[in-house]
Amino acid sequence: MRAAEARAVDMPRIGDARLPSQNVVDLAQVPSLSFPGSTLEGVTIKGGRARVEGYWLGLTGPMGPLPLHMTEFAHYERRYAKGQPFGRFLDVLAGRMLQFFYRAWAEANPAANADRPLDDRFASRLAALTGATDGVREDAAFPARARLYYAGLYASRRSAAAIEDAVADLVGSPVELIEYQPRWRDIEPADQTRLGGRFNRLGDDAVCGRRTSTVSDAYRIAVHVDTFRDYEDLMPGGPRFAVVAEALDSFAPSHLEWDLQVEVSEAAMRPTALDGRARLGWTSWMNPPPGCGPRAETRLGPSARRIARAATRSPGARRGVA
Repeated sequence: MRAAEARAVDMPRIGDARLPSQNVVDLAQVPSLSFPGSTLEGVTIKGGRARVEGYWLGLTGPMGPLPLHMTEFAHYERRYAKGQPFGRFLDVLAGRMLQFFYRAWAEANPAANADRPLDDRFASRLAALTGATDGVREDAAFPARARLYYAGLYASRRSAAAIEDAVADLVGSPVELIEYQPRWRDIEPADQTRLGGRFNRLGDDAVCGRRTSTVSDAYRIAVHVDTFRDYEDLMPGGPRFAVVAEALDSFAPSHLEWDLQVEVSEAAMRPTALDGRARLGWTSWMNPPPGCGPRAETRLGPSARRIARAATRSPGARRGVA
C-alpha cells in the first residue's frame, strides 16, 4: 500500500480521497468466523486499481460489532451467490474505516510520509515544531529537507558536543569543536577609555586602545580528511565547504563566530606541480618531507566565504547536498 501510494502522486493519499473513484487501493474485509494464520487473503487488479482483501478487524468476524449470523450470511453469500450486494455494502463501510485506520498510522510514521515529499505532513509539522527550515533559501547548499534530519539539534540546547556530532555526521569525517578562540573586537568610540572621562578605572573598566581581545564569542571546527579529493571539497568553492558553512550558521547561535580548520593527512598532500591544479595558499605544498605527519595549517574564515561566493557564481560550480 505504501508503494502504491508513493507512485500515485497525482491522487489523494490513502484515507484522504473524497470519492471512491479517487482511491489508490480498495480495502475489503473477508467475512469469516475463523482465526486465520495470515491477515492478507489476496490482491486483485482491475481497471488499473488494486483491491486488497484480508482478515483484519472490521464489521464482521468473531471480533466484529455485527451479530455472528450476519457474518455467516456474508460468508455464504461470498461463497455461493452470483451477486454479493450485502458484502459490497459492508465493503463500502469497512473499506473506508480501514483506510482511515491506515491514514492514522501513516500520519505518525515519518517513513510513510517521506514517500511523497511534496505533501510530507510529518516533515511540515516537524519543521514548524523545531524551526529547522526557517529562512532557508530555495538554492541553499544545505537545503530545508536535509536540515530536518537534524531537527533534534534545532529543538534542544545546542551544546558543543551536539554541534560537533552533527557536523561529523554531515561531512563523514572526524570533527573536533575547539571553543574559546581569541578574536580582536573594535570598541565603539563612546565606550573607549578617556582620561578624565568614562571607563578609566584601572583594574575595572579601563582598556588601552581602540580594540580588545575576547575569547567568548568564537569557536573553531577542525575537520580531518584522508584524501586529496576530500580536502579540495572543503576548500572555498568546493561543494562541502558551502554545506559546512551553512550548517554551522544554522546549528550555532547567531552571535558566535566560527572558522574552519582542515587537517590533511600526509598521504593526501601532493607536491606542487605546474599542471594547473595547484592553488597557492590552499592546495600547494613544497614537496612535504616523508614522516611530516598531518598538517593543520588551513584555516578558513570570513574571507574564505567571500571567495566561495565568487567561485559558486562561475559556470560548472558543484555545491550542496540532497
